[in-house]
Amino acid sequence: MRQLLRLLQLKRQSKFRNPDAYEVKETGHKPVSFFCRGENQPPLRISRSPSLRAPSSARRHIGPGAALVRPGTLPFAGRARVLRDARPLFRQSPLRALRCHLEALGQKVIEYRKRCIASEAIATLETGGIGKVVIAGAGVSMLGIELAARFRELSVFETDADAASMARKRVLVAGLGFAEGSRLQCLEADARDLSGTRAVLGAAGWGADLPTLLIVEGLSYYITKEALRRHWRALAPASRIILEYLVPPADVGEARRCIPERVFGLIREYGSSEGEYPCWREGELRLEEGLQVERLWAMEAIEGELAVGDPLFSRREDGWIEIALMRRGEAHA
Repeated sequence: MRQLLRLLQLKRQSKFRNPDAYEVKETGHKPVSFFCRGENQPPLRISRSPSLRAPSSARRHIGPGAALVRPGTLPFAGRARVLRDARPLFRQSPLRALRCHLEALGQKVIEYRKRCIASEAIATLETGGIGKVVIAGAGVSMLGIELAARFRELSVFETDADAASMARKRVLVAGLGFAEGSRLQCLEADARDLSGTRAVLGAAGWGADLPTLLIVEGLSYYITKEALRRHWRALAPASRIILEYLVPPADVGEARRCIPERVFGLIREYGSSEGEYPCWREGELRLEEGLQVERLWAMEAIEGELAVGDPLFSRREDGWIEIALMRRGEAHA
């Protein structure tokens, strides 16, 4: 009977939601997550690739870092409570309907981006020097909750223009035992309005003169490039920016080009955006005044770090989003 129950459990997990196994341990309030490729295989840890000019000794555990794609695989203890309380967020999000239209390849892109961003954020914060995190357009992402629970002295500010979503998220956070006493605030602010966003952050205790980690995930293609530039130009020197961005269609292989076109076409149908979506290139980011690109991840590089047995992204042009870690160098205005 036990074996039968186990087989049924594996069958439920194997379809789309959770093909991998997670072992989650808790030490006090600090969540420690281990991403495993299989039930009896050792934990898979991501290492910084020498080709990306990062220290080879820096090895990090990786967790999904967010519940957008796989709500059942939250990388911290207490995830059952989180999943139950977070369901209304997903039911009321247009992304829930969009998920039904995404094939496995599109799901992998979102999964890889979230793991990479979580890993880069944790690595950046562990080096010290940054005591505040701003997650712009946070939506239903659980990354802020994970960072606030992992780094108890860290001030995390999530902003989103959707007031109802932020209100529900505040209720969710208030009910999480391991997040009790954390410095996470869910604030209502529109990323397109820099002055309004800075006013909201300032009232919540964010200091513009101190180094900040700004995380821009799932947002850069909904606001103009100039609006985004205003945000990072306003940061203090030594601040870091993790930017997830859409690459131009011409840079995507012909066989894959239809996927992002289909995804963003569906987003247009749901009324979430109009017009063209801003795209960035690596060379463009490297020429940005006052910014230094420290690391850049394409899908094939992330997949290579995860040592996936059957890779889906063998070339850079197989992916349509990339992630850059950048450092703010000059004094802000």
